[in-house]
Amino acid sequence: VENVKLLERFSARNTAVGTLYLTTTHLIFVDGSGKKEIWILHTHLMSVDKLPLTTGGSPLQLHCRNFMCITFVLPKERDCHDIYTSLVELSRPVTSSCAMLSQFTSSFAMASQFTSSFAMVSQFTSSLGIVSQLSSSYAMVSQFTSSLGIVSQLSSSCAMNKNSYTWSNQELFGKICEIVSKIINLIIREDIESLYAFSYTDQTNDFPKSYGWDMFETQSEFLRQGVPNDQWVLCELNNEYQICDTYPRYLYVPACATTPVIIGSTKFRRQSAAVVSPWRDSVPAINAMANRAQGKGYENEANYSDIKFHFIGIENIHVMRSSLQKLVDVCELKNPSMSAFLSGLDASGWMRHIQAVLETSVFIAKAVLDGVSVLVHCSDGWDRTAQTCSLASLMLDPYYRTIQGFMALIEKEWLSFGHKFTDRCGFLSSIDTKETSPVFTQFLEAVWQMTHQFPCAFQFNERFLLTLHDHLFSCQFGTFIGNCEKDRIDLKLSSRTYSLWGFLCKRQSEFLNPLFKKEYEVMQPVLIPKTYPQCIKFWRGMYNRFETGIHPRDEVKDIVGAARDHSTSLEDHVRLLEKRITQICQVLGKSDDTIQKTLQGSVSMESLDGINSEDGPHFKHNNHIVENQSKSENHNLIQNQSLSCDKKDQSDKGILIDVGISQTKSDSESGFDESCSNMSRSGIDECYSTLENGSISQSMSLDRLNLDQLHLELDSVAFHCWRCGEVFCTRCIVRHVPLPGHDSHRPVPVCKPCYRLVRHSPSMEFQPITALPSDTPT
Repeated sequence: VENVKLLERFSARNTAVGTLYLTTTHLIFVDGSGKKEIWILHTHLMSVDKLPLTTGGSPLQLHCRNFMCITFVLPKERDCHDIYTSLVELSRPVTSSCAMLSQFTSSFAMASQFTSSFAMVSQFTSSLGIVSQLSSSYAMVSQFTSSLGIVSQLSSSCAMNKNSYTWSNQELFGKICEIVSKIINLIIREDIESLYAFSYTDQTNDFPKSYGWDMFETQSEFLRQGVPNDQWVLCELNNEYQICDTYPRYLYVPACATTPVIIGSTKFRRQSAAVVSPWRDSVPAINAMANRAQGKGYENEANYSDIKFHFIGIENIHVMRSSLQKLVDVCELKNPSMSAFLSGLDASGWMRHIQAVLETSVFIAKAVLDGVSVLVHCSDGWDRTAQTCSLASLMLDPYYRTIQGFMALIEKEWLSFGHKFTDRCGFLSSIDTKETSPVFTQFLEAVWQMTHQFPCAFQFNERFLLTLHDHLFSCQFGTFIGNCEKDRIDLKLSSRTYSLWGFLCKRQSEFLNPLFKKEYEVMQPVLIPKTYPQCIKFWRGMYNRFETGIHPRDEVKDIVGAARDHSTSLEDHVRLLEKRITQICQVLGKSDDTIQKTLQGSVSMESLDGINSEDGPHFKHNNHIVENQSKSENHNLIQNQSLSCDKKDQSDKGILIDVGISQTKSDSESGFDESCSNMSRSGIDECYSTLENGSISQSMSLDRLNLDQLHLELDSVAFHCWRCGEVFCTRCIVRHVPLPGHDSHRPVPVCKPCYRLVRHSPSMEFQPITALPSDTPT
């Protein structure tokens, strides 16, 4: 659709006009000049609203799961309606079976009360036609159709005994429930396979699909923690998920627990969950009382000795979902007053919930430090339990504060123990909205709160947490797809989709915290964050990332990180130049002492010819080096050329070291063409002018090479190109490749233009030369 207006959130003057493209995976806006592009994944869309028609056109407002709110104005109402209906369908995948599934589940819910009313049994049995339609339409569930004979058995039993229907049929109904549950799961599975991860292909070919899936191994992680030992042993009773399908296949249980005890303990626990490695109930007391009234609840203290119960006020998923929506509404206010924003933030209750999660985690960590065994559980064990246990582990174990360790923590506490990512994130339209909740978002925010209180203790930066959150909803990778470990194995995600861990590891340099100090592991191995109200901050980087426009804002650590990358790149180049100088000096027969003085700057290269070698006669090579260069030529030579021994001309007069353009590796090729980088170029010309005047002084532009300049460059972009020194958005950093002119040869991020230049570069790496050829005259 052409002539579409993009409305800036806070300024009507910055309206851009361009073309809107709708693909199977993205909504793309390109402005008229082609300089601005916005790519929005369909899976990132939280809601699509078609606003009332205006004189300027038909507005379409998009609310995204990464908290971006964007409004397009389309010239024609018909086009707006077409885009609207398409986005609603594409934002959450759905198959043709969903309508039947919805009809069936509603009838099935009514049938759950069949024991008290035969009329409801009739309604249920009449709905079995739907089951037959579902089963016959899916080859996957053909194995269950034979089991529907149980249904006819029930219906015939009911027909013969209308007046004497008893509770004895509950057992039969339980079998039907099991069959129906499997059918529904298989239907949902078909919907899952329509997610973006199953069709996504990495165009850069940076890593294969298998990369990242084997980074975490349960037994290795527990072995790192000294398990198994005298107190905890490996249990393989769940290796086929026969005891609890939401638990991992390998469990570590108390060594004193026998097999009958483990199996027996699952009979009275919700979802057949056994007690595994890591006493504390993370639900509010009133909720626990209500659960007990329903036959659920918590342990009876009379049955256990030497225990103490603590009920914690972490609210349920429904309260959290409502709280986040209130927070989003406050953050999307266009021009709120201070009182309106603060009162709205307080009314949302969001920061109180974050505080409650942190307080509970601190309590667990302190109890463990005091040598007290702690059992944590909530209603199901996959929401509040995952939050508090993972945060307590983060406080106690420095390993989990590294990038690799944090990924292992998520695998161990969230993915392995059945946090329902598909349901909680609402990946599919067939998921009940009441099942969605920002549980993992709260966990990431609690981690962010800790990183602000201990800025030098975490290896990863804020961008790492934001990237995790974005890809949680992008469905671009298979890591978070499925509700448990068994789901991911059944879907064969490791062979059919890419791993988010592989993606993050390939770009690890982008997520490093420049303030991280590894010695914190020894100095402060345990982190206990303060949970006072004044210590809990509003995460502006998450909820107001796009307040200055469509591009996310960057915090100071990102700016420091970009400066660190630039410095590291320069240092790497310096190391390579030092090696070349050493090799050239060795070719010229200079002593090691002379070489060291040269590298330390006490002896200039121009005076090398005046120093005799300790190992042989002085090489009279000075006449063969390119001479009589003008100052301007020397200036260009310094900028664009570096010495190379790959191309050399041997003559009877000595050794010719050719520094011509066609035979050397240029600085532009190695990533240090200062003319292409504002950040690198500033002050160079002024420095040369001062050198020509015979004096050395710091230029004024060098004084401006500070955070202000870097902030301007990073205001609307995210990534730093190691070749040209510029910063770009994610899509423009296309490759991570080793750069010529760098000593380490490790892959670094480069932008599209630089990648094309590096890829087509005709030069070769500088080959080390240790001695002159035997036939070279001296």
